[in-house]
This record gives sequence, structure tokens and C-alpha cells, in this order.
Amino acid sequence: MLNILLFRFFTPEQYGAYSLCIAGILLAEGIFGSAIDLAVLRLAPLCRTENPSRSQAIQQAGLHIKLVLIGIFFLLSGIFAVPLRRILFSNKGEVSWLYLTTAAILGVLVLRSVQTHFQVEGKFSAYGKVELLHIFAKFSGVAIAILIGRVNPGLILAFFAAAPIGIATLFFIFYGQDFFRGKDQLSIPLIMEMVHFMKWFLITTGISVVVAQLPNFTLTRWAGIREVGIYSAGSALASIFPMLGLYLSVLLSPRIMSFYRQGKIYSLYRILQRILIAGSVVIYLFFFLYIDFIARKLFPPSFSASKEIFMVLLPSALSWLATTPLNMTFVLFLRPKFIISVESVVFPFLLLSYYWVIPAHGASGAAWVTMIFGLIRSGIIQLAAWRWARKPPVAGDFRMIAPEDSLIPASLPERVGW
Repeated sequence: MLNILLFRFFTPEQYGAYSLCIAGILLAEGIFGSAIDLAVLRLAPLCRTENPSRSQAIQQAGLHIKLVLIGIFFLLSGIFAVPLRRILFSNKGEVSWLYLTTAAILGVLVLRSVQTHFQVEGKFSAYGKVELLHIFAKFSGVAIAILIGRVNPGLILAFFAAAPIGIATLFFIFYGQDFFRGKDQLSIPLIMEMVHFMKWFLITTGISVVVAQLPNFTLTRWAGIREVGIYSAGSALASIFPMLGLYLSVLLSPRIMSFYRQGKIYSLYRILQRILIAGSVVIYLFFFLYIDFIARKLFPPSFSASKEIFMVLLPSALSWLATTPLNMTFVLFLRPKFIISVESVVFPFLLLSYYWVIPAHGASGAAWVTMIFGLIRSGIIQLAAWRWARKPPVAGDFRMIAPEDSLIPASLPERVGW
């Protein structure tokens, strides 16, 4: 929503540069942050009742790994800031924007560790309050920038860094003692166990996030920063729907393995998918009928072409609304190598399609390529989840999957209570 508000104050070139900074934050969060948080969610809930200290130590291990990675980000941004500015912004952005982007990465990754802690503890109300506070803080920053008449990417990125850093700092001041309880169980073997699970999530989520952000970087390379701005404005509106799916997955991901063990996953799949698919159809029809009115209210004249971008991207965005909450995480937990295989096969064709289409058709061509490949990828995940959710969880299922191919331990007992 913030991105939708901001393109009313930026030129397409400014919004393009700003969008690339946001894409960098999303890449870091989606590749490294999500992989670490998913590893925590995969391990910590299983021992939360029997060994809460170990559960806390797993969460701390995730935070420490993130801090090491963030230190590397700061080092690289200091070394390569000037050439990155030239390559990404075509010399139309500031070096300081890259430093602020790195600071925002620090804030977001640490804040997600706080929210993952609430997920593990089953405190979804606290998770939601932190997220609302984060959104409110960023909106307040944008409002301040508007009031003082200094709406520029640098100041906005500064607020985007300060908001999560401030919230995470307050959490550790008031609740740090609880979070770091069980730190005596933090060890190298525990971190290595985290890394074992994390590496698969790193590959699977990493490829998916790179695919999602690829249009911005290919557009700046083959069409120019203005086309990045036009595409990003339409994409910002379309991205609301996959984001809704992501918020739903926050509620479901800690419970997926329990549902699978109990043989209830297919019942959940059928109910949830019917609701999500029906909702997606209603949303599409609404925008199909009223997009002209909505576009006049949202898009300034310089972004009028973004209306077409949004409508082209909408079917793919809605398909991910239906795929993300349950199917993506279920397949990721059960068969991470399957997602790696799908993304590895699709990626070269996707990149070639951008290379062929973008120079001639710019943002519009990028939108069509993104939509077609988005439908293909989400459709494959839907079919895979439908197939595996229908299979009853028997002991043989666990033994047939090698530990390196699955995130289900091979040492599970023959029956786990289903």
C-alpha cells in the first residue's frame, strides 16, 4: 500500500530507482530471511512443549545467523556502492540510497525473527500487533515526508530502515530476557542442524524470490529506469494479493506438519482452496468491471500505462493468492527438491523470454511474460500439493524420501498417532 501511495509523488525514473531498492530488500528478506525463519518454524515448534529451552535456542541461532549475514551485506555495500549506483540507477540515484537499503535489510530481518518467535509461541495476536505497528510506523514516516515536502527515495528509505530497527529494539529491551532464555543450549551442532534445513529453504525460496524480482532488474538493463517505474507501479497494486496469501500462511505454516501427521491436510486443502479460488474469481471480476474508475483515482497521468500492467499481472497475482497460504509451504516442507527442479527448469526460459520481449515492448512485454510464467509455476505447485495432500501419511512415505530430498526426518516412528 505504501508503494501505491508513493508513485503519486515520484517521477517514473525516481520510482524506478526506489523500486530497485525495495527489490533489494525483498530479495534479502525472501532469500536469506525466509530461509532462516522457515528453518526455525520447521524445528522449534516440534520441541517447544518437551524442551522449551531448545526451542528458544533454535530461535536464537536463527537470529545470530542473520546478524552475520547482515554484517556481510554492510561490507559489500561499502565496497561496491559506487559501481552498483551506476549499474542500477543509471547515475540517477544516490549512493546513500544503497546504504539505507542495507540498513532497512538489517531492520526487516531482525523484526522477522521477532515475529517468528511469536509464531512459534502461538502468539498470533502479538505477531499481528507487531506487523500493524511496523506498517503504522512506515506510514507515519511517509506522512511526515509529505508534510515537510521532502518526498524523495532517500528519506523514505530512511524511514523504512528506522521503523523495523526501532520496533525490534523495543522488543529486545522489554522481552529480551524471555527471547534469550535457553541460550546455554545454543551450540555449533545446533547451528549446523539449522543450516542443514536452511540450505534447502535457501535454494527454494531464493529462486522463487529472484524470479519475482527479475522484471525490475531486466527492465533496468534492457529498457531503462523509466520502464522500471511504469512496471513497478502496476506491480505494486497487483502484489497486494500474493501478500494477502503470505499473511494467511503465517497462520498455517506452524501447523502444516501437525495436520499432515494427523492425516487432516487434504480436508484443509479442499476447504481452503475452494474459498481462495472463489475469492480470486470475485476479485478479478471486480477489477475487470471497475479498473478504469480505480485507475483514475490511483495512477497519476505519468503512470497511466501502469493500468495495463496491473490488469495483465492480475491473473498471476490471484493465482499466487490461492497458492501461497497452504500449497507452497506444504510442498516446501514435504518436497523442497521438487520446487528447486521446477524453478530451475523454468528460470532459463523466463530469462530468455524477458531478453526477447523487453527491448521491443518494455514494461508491457515484461508484464505478459511475468503473468504467463507465474500461472505456469503456481499451477504446477497447486497440482503437486493436490497430489501429495491426497496421499494418506503412512510410514512408507517417510522412508521413501531421502533426508537430503525432504524436510521430514527419516527417523520418525512408524506411527505418529494417525
